[in-house]
Amino acid sequence: MSDQPRDEQFFSNVRSLCNEGYTQKEVAKKFDISRSYVSDIVCGRAGWCPDDDALEVIQGLKDDRAFARKRLREALRAEVLFKEAAKVATANIKPLRAKAAPKFKKREGAIDETAVLVLSDGHHDQVVSSDSVGGIEEYNFDISCRRAEVLVDAVIKFCTNTLVGYNFNKLVILSLGDSTSGEIHDAEKRSAFGNQFKNALAIGALHGLMVNDLASHFPEIEVHCVSGNHGRRTHSKEYTGPQNNWDYMVSKIAAAHTSSLGSVSWNIPDSFDAVVDIEGHGFHISHGDDIANTSGNPWQGLRKRHERQIAIHRGTRSNPNKSFLSGEELDYHVIGHHHTRGIVNGNGVGYICNGAWLATDPYAYQKLGVAGPPEQLLFGVNADRGATWQLPITLYGKDTAKECRYDVIKDSVIG
Repeated sequence: MSDQPRDEQFFSNVRSLCNEGYTQKEVAKKFDISRSYVSDIVCGRAGWCPDDDALEVIQGLKDDRAFARKRLREALRAEVLFKEAAKVATANIKPLRAKAAPKFKKREGAIDETAVLVLSDGHHDQVVSSDSVGGIEEYNFDISCRRAEVLVDAVIKFCTNTLVGYNFNKLVILSLGDSTSGEIHDAEKRSAFGNQFKNALAIGALHGLMVNDLASHFPEIEVHCVSGNHGRRTHSKEYTGPQNNWDYMVSKIAAAHTSSLGSVSWNIPDSFDAVVDIEGHGFHISHGDDIANTSGNPWQGLRKRHERQIAIHRGTRSNPNKSFLSGEELDYHVIGHHHTRGIVNGNGVGYICNGAWLATDPYAYQKLGVAGPPEQLLFGVNADRGATWQLPITLYGKDTAKECRYDVIKDSVIG
């Protein structure tokens, strides 16, 4: 066979003949080259290069492509194995004993609304010592369990005893991620159990027990879960792998614990965001790590995000008020991540940002100079008026209590 030529016309002639229907074998015979070389030319693995510098650049790009493909294969294998691990973990969980169907007496003349509880940024497995943050915070899994008890009791008390002029036929829980501090920044080594599987089992059990307690006080509970940035299992955020995340594992475990409760439903989408219909209003939920902030203030970033997304969800020209995705406009954006609790309304849209379970940690305290009361947000949604009242629930109150009804979790995980 002749030397393999490299002039531009040669490669063009080879491709032209193949495009005209000649077989690679016929083309190889015509030019006295190997059939595999014809295949390389057609597939782009071989081609004309004007100089050695260009060849070097192309070879570098080929090496980068090979590395990227290898990394993708490894990531996909890891994600498949992780999902299988989640299946095994949830299959071996004994669901909580099914409760007798609670009887609810409808208050005559009361306003019908849906109560919404936002859960985010629990970092339940994080350990913060008082001396590392100037005495502002002391946090660990035990304290997290006590704050969970405060939160659940406050939701029950407020919705059943305080707001006697309302009927809450449904509780919607928006679980927005960072339930765990995950593996990034070596957080696992300094975590509550020192093992990420144990951390996920414990946190999933905690969320399951919280939902179990709430199920006795609401006729129906919907739980919508998205993943945060701390639970990711990749070096950086891979937008194609939202379930390759420890928050996903936590949500699946929590759902398994409550699988015997017929009044509870779980939505754990293969997505970092979701649009949730609450009383006919569209709530776009995400963790919020993609929202830019200014000095911890996410409102400007949320406004810019809404301006982009509203164009996607605005619907068809024949019915501009109907979203092509879910039949709803985006009326609210709900996020966590920024540990900044607040609600801002304006121009027909509401921006809701949830607080966190811990007041601060060494990074927030030393790097950002940020601290605030541990809070989670509870609010109501009315079919006619949208989001109405709001209650920021401060989680302090039982941090030093000797006993907590969720203490059984720690013993079971360690055992």
